[in-house]
Amino acid sequence: MNNSYQNEADAPLEDSSVSASLVIYVDAEGGIGFECEWDEGVESVASIGAVFYKLLEEDLTTDILRFLERQCVIQERTDEYEAILQSIHQLKLLKEAEASGGDDIVISPSDAAKM
Repeated sequence: MNNSYQNEADAPLEDSSVSASLVIYVDAEGGIGFECEWDEGVESVASIGAVFYKLLEEDLTTDILRFLERQCVIQERTDEYEAILQSIHQLKLLKEAEASGGDDIVISPSDAAKM
């Protein structure tokens, strides 16, 4: 799935400008990185602030997962969506194990994401 937007009106148009963006990616080694940028000016700063507000306070990640689920159903890729959820679950388990001592972990968190 590529370039997906919950509301097509939210999708940036080729001739429009995006005043702020947050891109989260996984590199070839499995490391998670991000790029964050915004234009100059109060409106752009407020826009990137709104992105973080929605992530932190309005549970945007859950909204994104619900959207992905709908798209996977439409595209008959529900097995991939289930694999995404399983990956999230495995990573949560690894975090809990690390918090309780971590001696029982036999795989690294970056490898769990590939399971």
